[in-house]
Amino acid sequence: MCRIFWHAFGNVAIATKQAEHGGYDFVWGEVDRKNHVEQLITIIMGGTMAFCRNILCLLFLLIMSGSGCAGDNSSDFFKEGEQLLKDGNPGGAIVLFKSALEQDPGFYDARVKLGIAYMYSGKPEPAEKELQKAFHQKQDDPALLIAMARLYAAWNKGEEALKPLARLESLSMMNAESEELLGLAKAIQRDKPAAIAAFKRSLELEPKRHSARLALARYYFFQQMYDDARSELATLVVDTPDDFSALRLAVDLEMKSGSAESQKKALHNVLRVRPSDTYSRYWLAVMMLRDGDVTGAQVMLASMKKDAAEDYYTRMLEGVLAFRAADYTTALNQFQKSVSLKPTYDAYFKLGVAAEAKGDLETALSHFQVLVDRWPNDEASRRMIATILLKQGRTEEAALVAEKMVEINPENVWANFMLGNSLMAKGELDKAEQAFDAAIAKEPGMVLAHLRKGAIHKAKGETKEVQTSLESAVEGAPDNLLARTALANFHSQRGNIAEARKVLTGGLGSGSTGDAQVHNQLAALDVAEGKKADAIAHYDAAIKADPVFEPSYLGKANLLLAEGSQEKALAELDALLEVTPESVRGLIASAAILDVLGREADADARLLRARSVSQHPAVLELIAVRYLRKGRTDEALATLASGGGGVGSEPLINLRASILMNNKRPDEALQIYDSVIGTMPMLARTGKYRIYNQTKQYGKAFDVAREIETFATAPAETQLGTIYASRALEKQGKSKEAFDAIEVAYRSSPSPELLLEQASMSARQQNLEKAEAYLTACIKQYENYAPAKSALGNLYLLKGNRKEAMQIYEGLVQDGGADITVLNNLAMIYIDSNTNKEQALRIAYAAYLKDPANPAVLDTLGVVLLGNERAADAVRVFQRAVVLMPDRPSLRYQLGRALVGAGKRAEAKKELKSALEMGSFPEADKARALMGSLEKS
Repeated sequence: MCRIFWHAFGNVAIATKQAEHGGYDFVWGEVDRKNHVEQLITIIMGGTMAFCRNILCLLFLLIMSGSGCAGDNSSDFFKEGEQLLKDGNPGGAIVLFKSALEQDPGFYDARVKLGIAYMYSGKPEPAEKELQKAFHQKQDDPALLIAMARLYAAWNKGEEALKPLARLESLSMMNAESEELLGLAKAIQRDKPAAIAAFKRSLELEPKRHSARLALARYYFFQQMYDDARSELATLVVDTPDDFSALRLAVDLEMKSGSAESQKKALHNVLRVRPSDTYSRYWLAVMMLRDGDVTGAQVMLASMKKDAAEDYYTRMLEGVLAFRAADYTTALNQFQKSVSLKPTYDAYFKLGVAAEAKGDLETALSHFQVLVDRWPNDEASRRMIATILLKQGRTEEAALVAEKMVEINPENVWANFMLGNSLMAKGELDKAEQAFDAAIAKEPGMVLAHLRKGAIHKAKGETKEVQTSLESAVEGAPDNLLARTALANFHSQRGNIAEARKVLTGGLGSGSTGDAQVHNQLAALDVAEGKKADAIAHYDAAIKADPVFEPSYLGKANLLLAEGSQEKALAELDALLEVTPESVRGLIASAAILDVLGREADADARLLRARSVSQHPAVLELIAVRYLRKGRTDEALATLASGGGGVGSEPLINLRASILMNNKRPDEALQIYDSVIGTMPMLARTGKYRIYNQTKQYGKAFDVAREIETFATAPAETQLGTIYASRALEKQGKSKEAFDAIEVAYRSSPSPELLLEQASMSARQQNLEKAEAYLTACIKQYENYAPAKSALGNLYLLKGNRKEAMQIYEGLVQDGGADITVLNNLAMIYIDSNTNKEQALRIAYAAYLKDPANPAVLDTLGVVLLGNERAADAVRVFQRAVVLMPDRPSLRYQLGRALVGAGKRAEAKKELKSALEMGSFPEADKARALMGSLEKS
């Protein structure tokens, strides 16, 4: 009978809390604060079972009327209606009460019960109509006044609910039930003291009144009076340990303010009473994910799909698991289905996050805007909108959103931080600094604000102030590893390794994973100083601190590979696989090393294990390469196609097209990109652009570039289209037109990418001085833009300035901005200068373990292995590279060199002959000389 109170009260409490909604974490989501409103909606809409009972009741009446039972009087109908109401069938009761009133329109009790039946059927308008009619008959009936108060409370009309309660009070007829209703009415009116006092009076009159105590506990919860709520629930659990509503409220309470253990306990208590409850199963699965138990969460999902496949929480959990696996298309579908089942805040927010992760930024914006429209003060949604606008380069709009956040709540730390970010993106550094200062004033330990201030000072060339900002970040949050890393990098970049060590060492003791990360960074400093033994010791300490932290094993294995201890490196990866048998990175890395050693069967076994665990692109790439080496092209293509076409499959799609191009099948390669143009438009168009370039169809390449500009969803995409169009013009001999197009684009919308392209075009036209000038300007203006630094290093290498190039590359490695090209070039400099062969091998292996199917990486590793007198290993590496790029004469030349070193002269001659037949290439003279020496001997 009290059930409707809880639905009404949930609605009241939500109304009082909408303005206070705060942050949001995707993995955890939020306690479903809209749940109680949704239950009310369920009641208002009526249930399927109630509908069926109504139909049966009507049939019963028809049968009875046709069977000569017309003698039934209004009293009989009334009694039968009362029984149906007691049995929980208000729909059937309505039919009988109406029949009673047809025979006796003045039947007061039937009128009251009809209003109550309408109320329990979720039909407040006809309920009010009938109860008002009854009120005109009797104005002082306590049962009627209670029913009216209950209706208005359920209808969220606090002022209306107070009127019948005031009449009861004037009649001195207030009791525990009416005091409870008074508490609900006062809660609706947001009169906190009066609501709590009324609930307490109800309990004083009737200490065992379950509904009043649950209402009070719920009100305490929504007022964030968590200890009081917990106290009331503890009393309830003693009296009614299996009450589902109380146990569910306990879950909400623990999810908001409890520990992980108390949350799990509360969820298990619900499932003990109701094992099928999808809400509790969902949250248990989410907690499993937090603890890293993906398998447990998957098992929970399987059980939910078995008995509640179309349930809201089943769909939500499937979406969360898909999101975690980076399957954003599936996540989007599941969250969209969740929204259609229940348009909750949680579902809409996750839908927006999934769309943003997939790259569909406009769709993401629309979902977050729905939340802002419904909850105008919601900070989390506005923060996501500002973040997306910044990502799109829409800085003015982002700043307006951030300013609105500050206007809504000037004390909100994140609002001030987002405003600083937006102003910084606009180039208004002084105003941005003021916003970051405001955030720090409210939360001195906000590391990100300190780091952004440091970036502002760095852009202004204020080195001392940079250091001060970074030190403030560490002081404000001494356990924050991000802050310590930034300060340590600041010192190490200036050659102050000892100070960097001191900063990092101060972060030890924060926890298992945190300590492992610190030891890894200390190991990196050891490597930079050539202290290999110390680095190994730090990696061992990291493994001891957190045995499942993968980078520790991979870092140590890389050092062992550099010294030529391949079996020891494998042993380290085996140790990783002992503690985490399903480590995809561990399986891939060990398979890559086994490939170099020529142990193909063992490598195959590792890859098959990896594939059974995950459809990781690197796994499928390596398996495909194996098929290619055996001449089984169709199987290679099928393997790559099995990875699907969602987010994360980009390298697989590109490799499929590359294989088809190598096999002279350009039309099929184009079809692959056409097949994904609806879901991955940028990937499809950039892929088609490359194919048209390769086939020298520069006019079509130009048209595709214009399509990229036309359909761009962000400034960066527009600029890419402009760059591609200018390159197509350049290929058609229209260099001046191409260069002018880039200059016009830069004047319209300056960006480091356009400056870099101007430098690249100058270099392609052999104007190296002009190229260097552009790159220098780019680095000065965009100091943290790593591609410009990399390009400057490449330019120095082209000009023969190897020392300068090496310094730039080493700086990028230290800053963490080194891409595969940087690692390759640095390794080649080391091996060519014959000064640091072991370091060259370490860098080459680091790149190889990151991307074992990249032909450029394989090329570098092969050259470095040759330089370290490991020709047999080099042969196997070059053979894999040639499979991927069969038309590259340089690769065949290098394979020929390696075959000579391995004593396989006949095979070497064959590869050198193939290379020379392909036309000119940089090493052609060396290839001819080597071929000549082989023919003489």
